[in-house]
Amino acid sequence: MHLIEEAFGKGCSLYHDVLKCPKDASAAQLRKAYYRAALLYHPDKNPDGHKQFQAISMAYQILKDKDMRDAYDESGEIPDTPDDDDDMGTSHKRNPWKEYFDRIFGKVTTSDIDAFSAKYKCSDEEKKDVLQQFVQRKGDLMQMLEFVMLSTEKDAVRWVEDYLRPALEANEIPNEYQSTMNKTLEKIQKKLSKQKDFEEQAEEDNDNDDDDDDATESEEDLPPVLRKPKRTVKKGKPTQAKKKKNDDMTDLIAQIQNKRGGANSLLQSIASRYGVDNHDPLNDDEFSKLQARVESKRKKK
Repeated sequence: MHLIEEAFGKGCSLYHDVLKCPKDASAAQLRKAYYRAALLYHPDKNPDGHKQFQAISMAYQILKDKDMRDAYDESGEIPDTPDDDDDMGTSHKRNPWKEYFDRIFGKVTTSDIDAFSAKYKCSDEEKKDVLQQFVQRKGDLMQMLEFVMLSTEKDAVRWVEDYLRPALEANEIPNEYQSTMNKTLEKIQKKLSKQKDFEEQAEEDNDNDDDDDDATESEEDLPPVLRKPKRTVKKGKPTQAKKKKNDDMTDLIAQIQNKRGGANSLLQSIASRYGVDNHDPLNDDEFSKLQARVESKRKKK
């Protein structure tokens, strides 16, 4: 398959699909069409459009040559360009097709392209191109974006309001394509909305990260006495099961203490009767440990 067909589709027209010019275009019109189409895929502005930029340059080289143009008009088949074109298309060290473009129009910078884009957008020339592509693409805004140079999704929304709806109301373009226009417009608006949400979320995340970093750094620079106290996690209210368990443990302690109190009273009575000093025989380690463990658990609850 020819490189031009690889870039713009099999059976594409060098006039309508590649250079976007009429079949009877003059030499001056071809030159202008080449310039405009090449800007859309210029390597300095669109690194991913390398293949399309080559194809556009090839198409212009074919059509500006009278013999090659006549052969193409007669057969409809894209002729091969000169033998050295293979080297031009596959060179990795240089971009000969860009050099070819620069020889014709001079070196074009990204600033030149931006200036041309600003002049072209919202102009009568853009309006003419949009209305023409609306008819050729049957109202499909997604396809129109591929053929109206230097255009974006935001431009498509603008086209509808500034050019297409007024033209539809004035019956300047077919109303039968209005449904397709509305459907593709909805898709574009959804895409723009998602893109906006994504950008806002990314910006918010970056701001939060910056704030956290600044706060961490400022805290570390302060002496310990001036640093903010660390947050403590508040414990939730005890559940019914925990309350019941606490009550049961309280009852157990009370029973043990009552028994111990009764025993102490008996011993005190015997001691006083026989004149013996009152030593507490129940002051054992096991009782102390049990009571300490229970009290500790209650405090933790």
